Amino acid sequence: MPTYEFQNIQTGEVIEKILTISGREVFLNENPDYKQVHLSAPKLVSGVSVKNKVDGGFTEVMEKIARAHPTSTLAERVGGRKVKQVNSDKVAKKHGFGKTGKYKMEELEHGK
Repeated sequence: MPTYEFQNIQTGEVIEKILTISGREVFLNENPDYKQVHLSAPKLVSGVSVKNKVDGGFTEVMEKIARAHPTSTLAERVGGRKVKQVNSDKVAKKHGFGKTGKYKMEELEHGK
């Protein structure tokens, strides 16, 4: 909600109020001795975290980046693969192990 500044016309006293837009109108109607003044840049009060507003597609892209760069700080934060897992996968691929942990049959048949 925005913060509004109001000045008392008779005394010159300035007060700040956190109100909705409709609440500002109600305050001005109920207090004819006050007028709205702009003494500083507009201020907003919010309790919304940007982290909670990230959609699933963006999260998925961040996870893909983290998997591609397992030693980065992003991988630590997002939960990408660990360096040990990446190195194990490289060794397994080099020696012909698939995801099931068995040699590929065609490589065995051709003597690779």
